[in-house]
Amino acid sequence: MIFRTVLLITIALMSTAAAAQYKYTGPDGRVIYSDTPPPAAPKGAKPPVVQKKDIAASVQSSGSTPLPFVLQQASRNFPVTLFAAADCAGCDQGRAYLNKRGVPFSEKLVKSNEDLDEMKKLTGATAIPVLKVGNSQQAGFGEPEWGALLDTAGYPASNQLP
Repeated sequence: MIFRTVLLITIALMSTAAAAQYKYTGPDGRVIYSDTPPPAAPKGAKPPVVQKKDIAASVQSSGSTPLPFVLQQASRNFPVTLFAAADCAGCDQGRAYLNKRGVPFSEKLVKSNEDLDEMKKLTGATAIPVLKVGNSQQAGFGEPEWGALLDTAGYPASNQLP
């Protein structure tokens, strides 16, 4: 409930700040940020250099919704990588668990001996799936073990994705 209230307030504030923003240097040399264009330069004076930023357009054109703060922090500090194979029941269970929990992860498919050698070099594991969270890893799928790794890294226990 508190999350929804904060989200609504944030959206309301963002909608008021969605107008164009201007950055220019005033006659006294100070850098000014404003939601209105600079005043006209006096006759004979050099007009200020103005940078116009259309924040609303950049937010809409980004095409992706930003992650909630807690996921941004966890994924920046402890990125999650799943080493898996295409036809692997444990890998499918692991993928489903990460998706259900809302954990952003990258997946490395192990298709060849070279891929297996790379996985061994990175994780030390010889069996798949392997979940790597930051510098920690867990070979084989086990929901309690994977959950403990994700909890320790600061990932929320429930899905927080928009």
